[in-house]
Amino acid sequence: MNAPQRIPSRRARRLLTAGLIGVLIAAPLAACGESEEQSTCSVYAEFLVAREKIRAVIAGDPSTLDSIDAVEDYLSVIQRLRETDSRHSQAIDELEVAVQDGLRTLESFDDADDDAQYSTWAPLVADDLEQAAKTADRVVELLTPDCVPDLES
Repeated sequence: MNAPQRIPSRRARRLLTAGLIGVLIAAPLAACGESEEQSTCSVYAEFLVAREKIRAVIAGDPSTLDSIDAVEDYLSVIQRLRETDSRHSQAIDELEVAVQDGLRTLESFDDADDDAQYSTWAPLVADDLEQAAKTADRVVELLTPDCVPDLES
């Protein structure tokens, strides 16, 4: 014969519910702590390095191909930064759009074999990159206090 099943008390159900909620909250936090490589601050450090590289390429006399490679690398780091930091997603999204605009401008004349065409398009590229630089300044302003607290004013 089947024995009657006992219904858990209200207190037991609350404890079980609280335990499940605790596990659901703690699991993502534990995973975040395990992956130092993907933490916001380590990706932010990569972002700062990539930003300096793109500045160096643009300050020199870059070919179209050099510029495109630098912008693509920069964009890749921005996308990883967006994936690791949800608090500043609007500023990072705006930066990504600004850099994509610059990349599209560069790619629009990349098909030409003559790098002299770069000088023709340079003012438009400069405008796009200036906008991206301003947007990047905002991202730096937002993330520096979190990742480099000693520099906070």
